[in-house]
Amino acid sequence: MLFFKKKVKVSDANIQQNKYAIEELAGSIDSIVAGMENQEFIKRMRDIQEKIKYFNPTCDQRALDLDKKISDLIGDIKIEVVKNKEESAQEKIGGMITRIEMLVPDRNNFATSKRKA
Repeated sequence: MLFFKKKVKVSDANIQQNKYAIEELAGSIDSIVAGMENQEFIKRMRDIQEKIKYFNPTCDQRALDLDKKISDLIGDIKIEVVKNKEESAQEKIGGMITRIEMLVPDRNNFATSKRKA
């Protein structure tokens, strides 16, 4: 007697939802850059934005966790840009940008996938 494991389909809605989240994440960088004065930070954020635009939508939880970390860091940068123009804030922003730059290549390793249960 043969037994087959039943494949559970993940709906395309989850992939589509992640696609919209990626687009929103890339778009949020525009408002941050508008408030920045440091040209190096602006260039680095634009580079990050370009890489985020080409993230593959996925249902992989590890990729979604990385998306969340990147999103949280971008939110923190936005707060710092609006709140402070002091030198200490600039150092903090630079550190957060560096962390995002380290996370982006890890996130790019995930292909569009449908998880099987």
